[in-house]
Amino acid sequence: MKTKFIITTIGVFFGFVFYVQAQQTPSPLINSFRTYKEMKAESKFNLNWISLGPTLNSARADVVQVDTAHPGTMYVGFGSGGLWKTVNNGLSWKSIFEEQAGFSIGDFAIAPSNPNILYIGTGENLKKPRNYTLPGTGMYRSNDAGKTWEHIGLEDSWSIAEIAVDPTNPNIVVVSVLGHLWTKNKNRGIYRTTDAGKTWEHVLYKDELTGANDIVISPMNPKIMYASLWEVYPGISGVNSGVYKSNDGGKTWTPCKNGLPTGPNVGRIGVSVSFT
Repeated sequence: MKTKFIITTIGVFFGFVFYVQAQQTPSPLINSFRTYKEMKAESKFNLNWISLGPTLNSARADVVQVDTAHPGTMYVGFGSGGLWKTVNNGLSWKSIFEEQAGFSIGDFAIAPSNPNILYIGTGENLKKPRNYTLPGTGMYRSNDAGKTWEHIGLEDSWSIAEIAVDPTNPNIVVVSVLGHLWTKNKNRGIYRTTDAGKTWEHVLYKDELTGANDIVISPMNPKIMYASLWEVYPGISGVNSGVYKSNDGGKTWTPCKNGLPTGPNVGRIGVSVSFT
């Protein structure tokens, strides 16, 4: 039996669009990284470090992506270990995100129309809040399959859970941001860019307690997108958790309420779209 959604018109609250410039006042994490780079450049020691552990368990692998244009090329992002790449079906791997202001990967995406264009959202995508995690420093883009990276904003987002890249235009990107995990934070919800991250629009925002954790594009129509909000603070559920739909490529969003659970016990929601 097919489930039918009744799409209600978007309220006035969601009609407001906030524009966020990629060049903002640097966050403390960005400032700390810049200080580290300066100290490293001035250091009289030129030491090469080799990882010796941990040896009993691996890091948390949060995202795996395969380059469909080159099936032997794969990427793996870790919650506390950066981004790794293989070009020989996993026989050998190379870390390609080491010299950046953060190594906690929330999500990673390959532009469908150009596999050389990559996006990273930093800050681990937690399945539930816990008493430790590694915050991120925003969004990054590579135009050369991971050889070099550019920081493209949202640096105080802390945790970027999902990235959706337009299938025909690699400069159009929509991301879901969980935000700070233990405090109120306005940098939550859905952000959208049409210029490869030079500017961002805050297209879906509920309140300082509610972030966005999932976002998908319909394979049948790229204008149709679904996203889920999660009231992540101060607990693991809340009345603001729910599913939203966009019919215009992420510009505007409306809640999907018909048939779905509501109330204070609604927590993290995963979203997927059928190919048929």
